[in-house]
Amino acid sequence: MKILRTLTFWMALTLLSLTCNASDYYFRTVDARDGLADNFVRDIVSDSYGYIWFSTINGLSRYDGYRFSNYMPHLFGGRSNDISFVRETADTTLWMMCEGELFSYQRDEDQWKKDGAERLKKLGVEGKMRTFYVDDRHHLWAATELGLYHYDYSARRLHHIANYSKSPILHIISKNGVTIVVTIDSKIYEVALKERRLMLVSQAPAMTYTRD
Repeated sequence: MKILRTLTFWMALTLLSLTCNASDYYFRTVDARDGLADNFVRDIVSDSYGYIWFSTINGLSRYDGYRFSNYMPHLFGGRSNDISFVRETADTTLWMMCEGELFSYQRDEDQWKKDGAERLKKLGVEGKMRTFYVDDRHHLWAATELGLYHYDYSARRLHHIANYSKSPILHIISKNGVTIVVTIDSKIYEVALKERRLMLVSQAPAMTYTRD
């Protein structure tokens, strides 16, 4: 967790992308006074449409290079406005995680809908979601009490790996085709999709997990 009092660096990147053909650039600081939902920012991500999304403890902000548009999950049925992150999958669906609740963005209506569980079920993901993740290839991962699920958008195929350790998966990280998961008992596994199993890599030092 990191408190970002100013967003100079990220705003500079946005301005650079919007003015890539210009020879001169300028920098400015933006914060809640400019329309940002809150100065306490948990996560920042850009989507395929060129918008930047800021997940804050008091709502979600979308930046188009000129102004902010803010979204409050409680207006869409959420129990909190504390946003964990926004991620985009290969089908350009935007997903928002908020206090364990999963939302999807309805672009034509410019609003969020708390239908993440239903959308996952349509993909074949069974059980109550515990962890949600999108990898660097924009494929979807979800951990439930029934195991680990991976949806490959290019192949339109769902993979399921039963979690025989019976220990809930807390974290998923995947890059360049290598995926690692960490369970609540601090064990680290590498995911073998073809073999449909988790391979124990090591036992991490005991850690205490608390909610943000």
